[in-house]
Amino acid sequence: MNRSKHGPAGSYDGVVLRIRKNSAGTRVLTVFTAQKGLIRIFAGTVKQTAKQGGSPFLLLSDISFEAWEKDGGYTLSEYECRNSRAMLDLEWQTYVYSQIFTDIELALLPEAEADMRVFALLRAYCAGINTKDVRTATIVAGWQLVGLAGLFPDPENVYVYRDGRYANGMRRWHIGTARREGRLSERLSPVLKEQWESVCSYTWERGTTLRLTAAALQYLEEFLYSYVSECSERELKSLQLLC
Repeated sequence: MNRSKHGPAGSYDGVVLRIRKNSAGTRVLTVFTAQKGLIRIFAGTVKQTAKQGGSPFLLLSDISFEAWEKDGGYTLSEYECRNSRAMLDLEWQTYVYSQIFTDIELALLPEAEADMRVFALLRAYCAGINTKDVRTATIVAGWQLVGLAGLFPDPENVYVYRDGRYANGMRRWHIGTARREGRLSERLSPVLKEQWESVCSYTWERGTTLRLTAAALQYLEEFLYSYVSECSERELKSLQLLC
């Protein structure tokens, strides 16, 4: 364990959810860690990392690292970064849906609250997009994050109303437990309700299958984005990437 004037560095394991640069050119990583939940790490400049011989940071990297904590901020010391095949061989659809997934994660989960269920789901998603359809994986993992946040709606007891469209043309919905006077609620088929519930119980083990109709997948995608935006009171900016 490394030491500095701030004392010994702590050891952490996490998944990189966002990579930004501040005005000084220092990279700031948003990482969900097993030990501390969602934290932000000052990771130096690209040149500093290159001099240290470190691996590049990519979205959804699996990272083990040491860092010093001061006043709620973390400064990176030694690290090992393992990038997924899907992110190394990046395709446009993978880029779009990985951005959407991290937006959902950051919208739903508070900072500095560790949750091993969330950590396990993040790792499962990162591994899953190497072999599974990234759109389906994002919809399933997104709804599972909603469930882990304690917000999963009961499909048998919700009212769903059309609420306009996003700029990209995708339908927007209001999903709630209260009836809107003078408005006609969308009729949800038994198949859609069943498949909606099934995504929350899906396990990511190799060989397990989840059968979703194309129509159900479209509804669940639209419902997910609308519901997360409404629950978090935060627009998912990455939806602009969907054409």
